[in-house]
Amino acid sequence: MKKAIIFILSVLLFCTAVPMNQAQAAAEPFTDIKSNNRFYEPIWSLTAKGVLVSEDENSFKVAPNKLVTRADAADMITAMLGLELESDHPGFRDVTKDNVRYDSIAALAERGIISGYSNGMVKPNEVLTRAQMAKMISLSFNYKTNANAVTPFKDVPKGHWATPYIDALVRNGVTTGTTATTFSPNDKLTRQQMALFLYRAHQKKSVSQYNDEEIFNLIREVQNKADMVVGYYKNVSAKRPPFSKVRAELLPYAETAIVDGFMKEYYNNSCTECDWIMYNEVYDTGLPYEIMERSNQKIKVKVRYPHGMDEAYTAVWTVVNTNGKWKIKDWEEYSIKEAPFKLTVKQAEHYLKSVIEDPWNWENKREYVKSIKHEGTNKGYYKFLIKTNLDEYVTEINPTDASIKE
Repeated sequence: MKKAIIFILSVLLFCTAVPMNQAQAAAEPFTDIKSNNRFYEPIWSLTAKGVLVSEDENSFKVAPNKLVTRADAADMITAMLGLELESDHPGFRDVTKDNVRYDSIAALAERGIISGYSNGMVKPNEVLTRAQMAKMISLSFNYKTNANAVTPFKDVPKGHWATPYIDALVRNGVTTGTTATTFSPNDKLTRQQMALFLYRAHQKKSVSQYNDEEIFNLIREVQNKADMVVGYYKNVSAKRPPFSKVRAELLPYAETAIVDGFMKEYYNNSCTECDWIMYNEVYDTGLPYEIMERSNQKIKVKVRYPHGMDEAYTAVWTVVNTNGKWKIKDWEEYSIKEAPFKLTVKQAEHYLKSVIEDPWNWENKREYVKSIKHEGTNKGYYKFLIKTNLDEYVTEINPTDASIKE
């Protein structure tokens, strides 16, 4: 998961005040889609994971009816499935290596999920059709296709190039069409439709088949849904409702002891519309992490958070599956004094590379490391010479807490 997405999501969750209709019984964290909308749960799920990012930094709008481009779809699919670039893909004429959309587009291209046109372009800003979406999702989830497939849709005849992919979505419970007899293959795809298709497809996947990023997505979804509920109610007005009115909406995301302990204390004591956060999200910070337990019933992970706005520390998170619902069971935090990182040179090199290649640091141009060389140790700090496509850095990093000096 890209740290830019996590940062933007965190800012929106904790700094946005959302007007509340007092007649509503449940939190409504989005301003442009209500909880009774059939697309709400997929949008909430993907937003909490960090897959779907708000279109407006000033209010929590998810723009459900906005059309999806090829690049947008690539971003969402790679984030949902935790797909990383595994080769030195050459890119395309209109998406070169310094393009900010290169990573997701190249990650799909190297897997054969998307391909360029005969002129060497990939047309990242071209709006996706429902038929094109069907192909991308079928290939992304490795669905078996049948060249002789027949669908129940009159507007997708046998022999249509997308029929095998649409049929695969039908067989896997991802789509039922726009009606019982139509799929509308040439209709432009909206964000809420893309969210729904990805949500349904991913629900069919067993947790035991998840890669590490999908594990982080799962934990992050539980964390952020609880955060969104708390953030909604505590930022509604100067006089927030009592915790007893909020408690029931938190129980689906955390066990009773967590809700009645830490979450209650945080809710009652945190300030309104300020930058207090309930906890940091689980994500790949670029530092060493460990998936300590992974099953369809329990997940336990250890992640390290670098020195930055807060002191560096290590956290251990445990979530459990209770009657089909994933809930926070426990988390523990360890200071640097209790658990110093003790980074090796190779681990420090990996972390520095991840920081430089973090999209949050880019200004309309992708920056990537071309070479990185360890040049010894200076007063306990590892020293590196780093050359990127845009600049050259002499950087020092503390192996104890990952603090950086340039």
